[in-house]
Formats: sequence, structure tokens, C-alpha cells
Amino acid sequence: MAAVRATTRTLLLLLAGSALLHTTVLTDLYLRYVKPGLQPLLVASAVLLLAAGTLSAVRDGFPFLSRGAGRPGPADGRAPAVALLLFVPVLLLLFAPPAPLGVYSATRAAPQEVPDQSPSAFLPLPEADPLPLSLTQFTARVTRDSTGAVAGRNVRLHGFTVPGDDGADYLARHVVTCCAADARTLRVVLHGARGLVPGRWVEVEGRWRPEGVPGTSSAGVGLDVSRVRTVPAPAQPYLDVPPAGR
Repeated sequence: MAAVRATTRTLLLLLAGSALLHTTVLTDLYLRYVKPGLQPLLVASAVLLLAAGTLSAVRDGFPFLSRGAGRPGPADGRAPAVALLLFVPVLLLLFAPPAPLGVYSATRAAPQEVPDQSPSAFLPLPEADPLPLSLTQFTARVTRDSTGAVAGRNVRLHGFTVPGDDGADYLARHVVTCCAADARTLRVVLHGARGLVPGRWVEVEGRWRPEGVPGTSSAGVGLDVSRVRTVPAPAQPYLDVPPAGR
């Protein structure tokens, strides 16, 4: 039984290290779960897991390559079922990695407010038409900028579409501080948009719909849509930046 347990431990360490290395170095799948700045720590963790698995194999005589010196008893032929379950998340990470947060999370999370900012903190908006803004910037301009600088401006936003319980459609982004576990959801109501496919990434052009008092929490974060264009999903789904110029 000890040899089987050693085999399970060794294989789990090696497999977990390989999965983590594959996710962080050979692919960019790790961006579905954490911010890019955490990649070095993930790579270091993968190296430590592989080193621990290798040392375990050397110390135990590579049990997964040998049958042992003695004839196995009735209880020595297999690892405990609970131990085998530890392989499930590792195998899923390798062969069926979870998707990034999307529609399901956005429809169940309350829209988050952006941090308080004084009007003097806002710089004059560029003269670009349409004006590219991130969802964070657009929300801040609507709810924190009392000058109403965004009013009447044709803006361009980037996010994925979400159906609302109230029948409205939304443009949404998840923004993370560290990882997907602390994600905040930003949403903009899309007025006048039709036939949107939930979860599809789009660029949206339109003008802020004047509702409430600009620069206060009463201001509605909504857009009168004039154009919708489908775009590929970004490599970094939690990086809320203005859409690139075209």
C-alpha cells in the first residue's frame, strides 16, 4: 500500500507541475484565471511541483516504474478512491480548462461602481470620433464627472453582451484585482440594440443616454446604440482598456 501511495503522490506532483507549466508558459490559458503579473509566481510554483515530484520519485525508487519486491496483498493493488479524485482537477486543467468568467457570472453579479474621483481628476477628453473608452472610463465619466463631458459624444466601447432580467441587453466586462475570484462586473445598458447573441464580444458605438444627474449615482450608465460590430474575444478578458483604433 505504501508503494501505491508513493506512486499516487509522485504522479500527482509531476502531473500538477506539468499542467501548471503548460497553462502558464506554453499557452496563455492562465489569463482566464489571474492577472498577467502573476505569471512568474505560477511558473515558479510549477517548477517547485516538478522538482518535488522528481525528488519523490528518486527517494522512493521510482515506484511507478517497478512492481515492488514483494507480492502485493489484497489491499495493495490500488490507491484509495479519494486520492484518485485529486487527479480530476489536474486533468481538467490539462484537457478541458475552464472558460473565463462570462455571461453566467455577469447576470448574477451586481454591477459595481467605480472608485470616487473628484471632477478635477478628469482630463479633457480627446477629440476622436468615435471616442474609444473602456467600460471603467465610461462609467466613471457618467457617474463621477459632474462636467458631463461625455454627454453628446459618440463613444466606442468593447465588451461582451449579456441579457438582463429586465429584458434589456447589456455590454459587460469583468475586472479583477488579483484573480477571477475577486472579479467585479461593469455593465452598460444598450438601448436600441437588437439581435445580440449572449456572450459574444462586440464593439459598440453610440451616445450616452441622458438619465439622471451627470456625476452622481443617479446617472444612468446606458448607451443609445448606433452600431454594433462583432470582434474576437481578447487574449486578456479581464483587462478593461479602450478598444484599439481602426
